[in-house]
Amino acid sequence: LHELGGSPIGNSRVKLTNIKDCVKRGFVPEGETPLEVASQTLLKDEINVIHTIGGDDTNTQAAELSKYLLEKHNGKVIVVGMPKTVDNDEYPIRQTFGA
Repeated sequence: LHELGGSPIGNSRVKLTNIKDCVKRGFVPEGETPLEVASQTLLKDEINVIHTIGGDDTNTQAAELSKYLLEKHNGKVIVVGMPKTVDNDEYPIRQTFGA
């Protein structure tokens, strides 16, 4: 497992705004956008809250997804971000998960 990255539940480091990488890694088919695929899944499953545990990239991508969903589908998803970093650089929090 340590050679593959991610986890048994299927999470991994990916930026939904990096279409080329998502297609290359097989997360979305050619011609589709990761933000649209993710938005359709949230709408289909009636998910309206996302809890993130991560750093700047994690929370930025969740915010981008929320913004896309609102602009393209008039949908709403609330993002609740829990800061985590191995660098311990989340100001004003003195210590986070992973540090």
